[in-house]
Amino acid sequence: MRKSIFLAGLALIALLAGCSDDDLNNEGGVRNPVQTGDEILFGSKLSGDADVIESGALTRTVYGDRTETGVPVYWDENGDSIAIFCLQASQPADHLVNYQVLPEMDVNGKPTATAASVTKDETEKAGLQWGDPNEEHRFYAFYPASAVKGSEEENETGKITANIPVTQQVQEWRKGKFESSDKELDGRTCYFGLPNMDYAYMYAYNAVTPSQVQDGSLINLHFKNLVTVLDIIIQGPETGSVVVTNVNVDAIGDNKDIILTGDFTCNIRAAKNEETGVDEITATCDPVESNEVRNRISIPCYAKNQEDDVSKGFITLNAGELLNVKAYIIPQDANNTVTQRTLRITVATLNGAANVRTLDQADIIPHKINRVLLPKLKPGGTNYWLSNLDPNIYLSELSLPGSKMSFSTTGNDGTEKFQTQSLETQFMDGVRAFVVQTEANTTYDRTYNWSTGYTYNVTDATVNEKYTNESLETILGQLNTLLNVAKSNNKMNEFAFVQITYDAASYTGDNPGGGAYRYWIEGIEYELNQLIQNDNPYNIYTDQITPDTKLGDVGGHIVLKVNFNDGQTGMGQYIDADAKIPALFSTWTKGMDDVALYWGSPNSNQTGRPEMHWYYSEATHIGNSNEAADLATKKNQISTVFQESVDKYINGTGHNYWFMNDVGGCYSEGSPTIPKLTEDLNNYAVELLQDRTQNASLGIVLLNYADKQADSGALYQSDWLIQTIIDNNFKFALRKASDTTNNTTNSDASYISGGSVIK
Repeated sequence: MRKSIFLAGLALIALLAGCSDDDLNNEGGVRNPVQTGDEILFGSKLSGDADVIESGALTRTVYGDRTETGVPVYWDENGDSIAIFCLQASQPADHLVNYQVLPEMDVNGKPTATAASVTKDETEKAGLQWGDPNEEHRFYAFYPASAVKGSEEENETGKITANIPVTQQVQEWRKGKFESSDKELDGRTCYFGLPNMDYAYMYAYNAVTPSQVQDGSLINLHFKNLVTVLDIIIQGPETGSVVVTNVNVDAIGDNKDIILTGDFTCNIRAAKNEETGVDEITATCDPVESNEVRNRISIPCYAKNQEDDVSKGFITLNAGELLNVKAYIIPQDANNTVTQRTLRITVATLNGAANVRTLDQADIIPHKINRVLLPKLKPGGTNYWLSNLDPNIYLSELSLPGSKMSFSTTGNDGTEKFQTQSLETQFMDGVRAFVVQTEANTTYDRTYNWSTGYTYNVTDATVNEKYTNESLETILGQLNTLLNVAKSNNKMNEFAFVQITYDAASYTGDNPGGGAYRYWIEGIEYELNQLIQNDNPYNIYTDQITPDTKLGDVGGHIVLKVNFNDGQTGMGQYIDADAKIPALFSTWTKGMDDVALYWGSPNSNQTGRPEMHWYYSEATHIGNSNEAADLATKKNQISTVFQESVDKYINGTGHNYWFMNDVGGCYSEGSPTIPKLTEDLNNYAVELLQDRTQNASLGIVLLNYADKQADSGALYQSDWLIQTIIDNNFKFALRKASDTTNNTTNSDASYISGGSVIK
């Protein structure tokens, strides 16, 4: 059954067919009362009490037009399932049965609020059956039934475990007219993101004694809202258009560790009001503990298919248009500290800075629909996305968009380039990982010792990018300048990852022997250690990186990694195992591999250091049997690395795997080789990742044309892929370390200010 329905606040009432005077016997009791073993009968009707509106639909549970008293709710014509638990029932053994509600249809063939029938989901099995006729039967009901994993009775409490996910996928996109009493909004074109009703939890309770129930009567269940919901309305820009990719909700500031999503228990409690004598029902929700990031909600704004007049892809919001999505939050009672929160709504855009608005805790009412109206989007700005993440996320579990051959590297024909934009443009467009192909010239002198013979010492080295001939020092200086600008804007979590690779090497002075591999690796050792002298002016990260290193640790720094060739018998043999080079090291081969990752030295004889892995794919020339024989082989490598990141996340908690996925390269034959492969692979990766729902990092993803410029990356969906990778950091409950700092970076960002909340 499809659960893609437009969410509004609601209250569900299951009506009881009451007893008439004719049902009573002469002793004041009930004539023909129900008997032990009889099946219990239920009936239902819906009504609404929320503050949002949307046109009806024909094929799913819908919400009618807004009235002064609320919004009417109609059952799904294909059937909605509710779970009902009664410990006193004689059958079944677990006292829990799912029931399906089918609505009556009106004269126009549309479903109504009244149920035509409430029947067991599994008609061949027993429903709830009456037990001891003189024992009060307590009924606990929950919607939807699919959320109920089990139930237990604690005195007069029905306890149910459920889940609200971090990623709350839109089930369907529709384009229509927004209806509102606010004349500024009424009649505007709106993109409605229809949410998954499986998270619109409701609960109900009733207690009756069988001896007081007439045979054939229906049991009354009054359903109440459980979840807290933000009904978010985003306004298009003043002029032009903005492409919206994701909407995030975060608990921030002093409340950044507040839990909004994940597993939680719901205790349904009933107690008699001493004044009225009437049972009053409440539901208390308690999050289940975990070490995941649960202070975030993420709503992707990507239409996976052409839906009516909504085009496939990210939602483009023009001037005057609206976008409407819903965010579900684990509800808390007013006396629970979890309600003392401040929420930030971030609207991620394709070609600019995120638009941010902070809500006060007083704006949010638990168990209700809270309408949040954001001001008009502002296009442009720098995408400082890392600074909107929790600084305690483990570094290895981030997803970083990266540029393959980050400079003017050319493909097979000597003219096509893997990148057309500057390092600064790539950084401004959200790229945070870079690859520098280098040549080294290393200067040696030698000394003689009668017992050991000649010793060759490095006295100088120059390391340059292969194609531009820029020095590594200049390149790191450019990145450091960009990071300093970010810090001046209070964006403290931004960092850059730079992978240094081998291309060629030579020597000056005495010849130490060993060939180009030795000249290069010893030149890299000398150069990197020189760059951190004099108070580390380039902000290279120098503390040891371990599986426990966090985003907040490396913020404002450049993290270096060196690819070395042929292991211990090649480059590795020339570096001491206890060297303290400020970089990560792993061996490199073409294709796909899972290799050791070391800090400080490439020597594979290292001992006593935390175990880390580098799982990667790298195949530049497609059609080359040594790298990837064809496009299918390359795609298989890409999908395998993405899947491995999921499997290793699920099956391990050590966060000691780093991933790198190569989505760039060129065809070995034909023309154009780089643009054609970029188009083929970017589209493939976007589709793959937009369909992905598993909770895991993507690692570093390298791509051609790693920018969002209209005449470059945007021609090949690089802009879509970059933003998809960025958004992956916000979509999942990634693991994090316990908070040992007071880092509240960007808790008060203000690209958007003002706005109002309508309750």
